[in-house]
Amino acid sequence: MVRLPFHIAKRYLFAKKSHNAINVISAISATVVAFVVAAMVVVLSVFNGIEALVADMYEVMDADAVILPMQGKRLEPTQQLLKTLQPVNGVLHRSFVLEDEVMIQFRDKQMVVKLKGVDTAYHRVLNLDSVMVEGSPGILRTGAQTLVMGAGIGYNLGIQSVDQVGERIQVFSLPSLPKGLALAQDAGFVRNSARLGGLFSVNAEFDMQWIFCQLPFAQRCFGDSTRLSSIELSLSPNANREVLRQLIEQQGSFRLQTREEKNQLVFQTSQTEKWITFFILLFIVVIAAFNMIASLTMLIIEKRRDLKVLWAMGMSRPQMNSIFFLQSVLINLLGVLAGLLLGLSFCWAQQRFGLIRFEGSIVEFYPVKILFTDILGILLVMSIIVWSTYFAVRWLMNRFMKLDQHIVKRA
Repeated sequence: MVRLPFHIAKRYLFAKKSHNAINVISAISATVVAFVVAAMVVVLSVFNGIEALVADMYEVMDADAVILPMQGKRLEPTQQLLKTLQPVNGVLHRSFVLEDEVMIQFRDKQMVVKLKGVDTAYHRVLNLDSVMVEGSPGILRTGAQTLVMGAGIGYNLGIQSVDQVGERIQVFSLPSLPKGLALAQDAGFVRNSARLGGLFSVNAEFDMQWIFCQLPFAQRCFGDSTRLSSIELSLSPNANREVLRQLIEQQGSFRLQTREEKNQLVFQTSQTEKWITFFILLFIVVIAAFNMIASLTMLIIEKRRDLKVLWAMGMSRPQMNSIFFLQSVLINLLGVLAGLLLGLSFCWAQQRFGLIRFEGSIVEFYPVKILFTDILGILLVMSIIVWSTYFAVRWLMNRFMKLDQHIVKRA
C-alpha cells in the first residue's frame, strides 16, 4: 500500500483529465517553477561571479591585512611588533608603506592624487606587476627614482605611453598635511621630481587615484624617515586573523584591518543585492504554489468518485491525502529539475561562449560562478514550499469529505 498513492498520483498527473483547465494550470505551475528556479540559479551565479571579480580586483590593490595606527595617520614600528609579524603567527610577508595626498604636475596639467611609497618587499605582498600595462615589471624594486601611476592619471596628464615621457614629473607635497589640501602656491609645499617608470590599470577608481613610488622617495616628499602609514601583510591561508589581531592590538598603538573589513560596504552591498533578488524570485515561486493548490483543488473535485471507490476499498484518509500531496511533489520536482537543467546549462554556456556582454566593465562578458551551496539553498527552499502544500491538501480533503454525504467517516 506504500507505493499505491504514488502510483495513483503519477497516473493522475500524466493521464488526460476531463477538464482541460486542470492540465493547463498544472503545466503553468510546473513551467513557472522551472523558469523561476532557472532564474535563481543564473542570478545567484552572476552575483557570485561579480563578487569574485570584485574580490580579485581588490586583491591586486589591497593586502590580506594592514596594520594601522590606533590614532592619527602615522605609526612607528617597534621591535615587539616586528617580532609578532612572523610565520608562526600566519604572516608570510610584510611591507612598509608611506602614503598621503600630493599634487603632481606634468607640463601644464595638474592633479591631486595619492602617492604610495613601498619598500622592495612589496611585490611579495601584492603583485602590482600583473596589472602593469606600460613599463618594466619590477621597476619599483630597482634603485631608479621612478613613479608607477594609474592609466587614468596618465590619460588626464596627456601621457599615453611611458616611452613618450622625456621630462620629469613634478611632485608637490606637505611634510605634515592638514585635513584639507590647499592647491595654491603655498610656501609649505615640498617639491620633488621623478621619471615615469610604468602605467598600471585595475579599474577606473584605482587608475584615477594612485601613484606608486619607492619608499625613500615618499619619505623625502613627506619629510618622515622613521614613521609609516601602514604595514601591509600577506597571510597564510590558515592564518588565524583574530589571534593575530589580539597579538597586535594588545600592544596598544596598533590595530589590524583585513581586506574584507576595509571594503566591508562593497561586499555587504553585493550580498544584500543578491539576497533581495533571491527573495523577489522566491515570491514568484510562492505565487506559483497558489496556482498549484488551485490545480489540486480542481483535481480533487474531479476525482471525488475515485475517492469514494478507494475509501470503500479500505484506503485511509492519510493515504488519500498522500495521493494529491505526491502529485504536488511530482509537479514541483519536474519544475525544479527542468529549472536546474536550464539554469546550469545557461551558466555553462555563459562561461564557455560568453553569451551576454558586460559593457563598460573590465571584463568582456558577465562573470558567472556556480556555488554548490546556492543549489542546496534553492532545493531547501523549494522543499519547504512543497511540504507546505501538504497542509493545504489535508485541509482540502477534510473540507470535501465533510461536504460529501456519501462518504462515511471512520474513527
